[in-house]
Formats: sequence, C-alpha cells, structure tokens
Amino acid sequence: MIAMVITGGRTSYYLIKELKKKNIKVVLIDKSKNCFSRNEADKFYQISCTNFQKIFKIAKSLKPNFFVAYTSNMNVHKVVSKISNILKKKYVSLKDLEIISCKKKQKKFYNHYKISTPSKINLKNKVKFPIIFKSNHGVGSYGVQIINSLTQLKRHKEKNNIKGFYEEFIKGSLYHIDGLSSDNNYKILQIVKKKIKSYNGIPLTHGYEILNQKNKTHIMNIVKNEIKKIFCNLKIKRNFWGVDFIIKDNKAYFIEFGILHDCMIDRLYNFSNINIYNLYISLLNGKIIPKIINKLNNLKFGKLDFLYSNKNGFLLNQ
Repeated sequence: MIAMVITGGRTSYYLIKELKKKNIKVVLIDKSKNCFSRNEADKFYQISCTNFQKIFKIAKSLKPNFFVAYTSNMNVHKVVSKISNILKKKYVSLKDLEIISCKKKQKKFYNHYKISTPSKINLKNKVKFPIIFKSNHGVGSYGVQIINSLTQLKRHKEKNNIKGFYEEFIKGSLYHIDGLSSDNNYKILQIVKKKIKSYNGIPLTHGYEILNQKNKTHIMNIVKNEIKKIFCNLKIKRNFWGVDFIIKDNKAYFIEFGILHDCMIDRLYNFSNINIYNLYISLLNGKIIPKIINKLNNLKFGKLDFLYSNKNGFLLNQ
C-alpha cells in the first residue's frame, strides 16, 4: 500500500511514523529539501505542494492508495481534492473546500441554513462597541482584531489592507468540537473549552480543557441541531473536522468550521494515550476504529495550558 503525503513539516511527522508502523510506503511531497519529515519517507519529491500538474503526474505514475494532507493550507487541500476526483479517490469536494477556506462564505452558509452566528456590522449605521474584524481568508487569528472604540475603528480602517468584514463581538465562552465524517455519516469525538488570551486586541488560543460529562451533555443539547445542519449540508468525506462556537446565556453562536483538528489539539489527545493518527489513517481508507472513538468520547479530564507543552503544561522549545 502507498500513501502520498503532501507537506513534510513537523505536523506530518507523527502521522508518517504511524504510516510506517503499518508498513505503508510513504511518498512525500514538499517544496523544501530539508523538510522536517524527509528522512521518514520512502520516496521524496521536492515540489511545491500547490503545483497541481507536477503532483498529478507523480500520482498518476505511482498510483497511491490514498492521499494525506495534514496541513492548515487550504490551497494544498484543493490540489489534493482535484487530483482525488480525477483518480476517483474519496476526499473533500472542491465546492465544500471553497466554503471551508473562506470565512465570508461560511457566514453566508450559516445564514442560509439559519444557524446562529454573530451579526455582521454595517459601518454606515451606529456601531455598538466592541466589534471584531475577521479576514475572509486565513487560518486561526490571521487578520482578526477586536475593536473597542470609534478611534480604534478609524485607525483600523486606515491601516488594514486585508479583505474581510466586521461583526458583533460576543463575550462568552469559546468551545471547539472535534469530529469525523466517514462515507455516509459523521461522529462527534470530543468537546473542549478553548483558553483565549488577547494580545493587542488579537484573540489567540493558548490552551484547551476537556469538559466533564455533565458539561459535555449540556453543551451538546444546545448545539446538536446546528451541528446536524452543518454536516448534513457539507459533504465532507473521510476526514476529521472541527467547529468553533461561543456560548452566551445558553445560546450558541457559530464562528467557523474546518477540516482536520484545531491547532495542535492532537497533542492533547496524545497526552491522553489516544492514537489519533491511527484513527486518521483508517478513516482515509474508509474505515473507523470504534475502540479509539469510544476512548475519545469517554475522556473525562485533560487540559493543555500551552499549545507547545509537555504533560505538565510546561512550555517546550520548538
């Protein structure tokens, strides 16, 4: 069996190690000849991970059984989706990736399916502060800015060169749901509370906390209908996905969704002795491992105080 892995950075390293444990040959694509995971691959091609023509030529020749793109770069996923479609392999569709990769399109998706989301701000009307600016494209907190006054708004409009939109700022608790989609169904794996700190008005995640069963049940009762709407209308196949939402006064406001995990949350699962990479590889091949899913569902407690930390939450040098 052959897996073609697109991108060979640090995030792909543990996944490639798991592929090798299963005696799956790894063909690695990365633009850097010194990429972190190069020595783990059976074959390496120094190619830009968004070069569709060259990657397709190699894929057509080697005929990999499946593709792996363990990256937040949506342009890489679009290349994999296009190649997968031609070679009749299952992957997230280009149409859905266009929605996933654009916060503005996600906002339209939420409104179309009547899923509660923070309201967009029309700057021609009287503005009630604070508000928040979000970029159309980009992952995490790229381009995000909390604005607390008219003076800050004027300064932001003068200096900002990123395309995006303004919306109301909901002051509540931020949560994240991890799940997976097989060929015909979706499953929720875990719910975590995100720890956020604001740096110069930019909200950044610095940790996660797994909820106890009582709190999980409470949150799920609030969001289960909206989660169903999202994943019955997005045709994600054989992939992990995640959803961010804010809870305020027992009401959910959906912020964004994406494929794979939230930033480095796989580290939290590893600390809990859950082989998330094994689950992902099986999912890419059209199978799921109930034992791992049950273990994820039954996690009673766990937290990570920094995104790059050891089991005790101490920051590691990367």
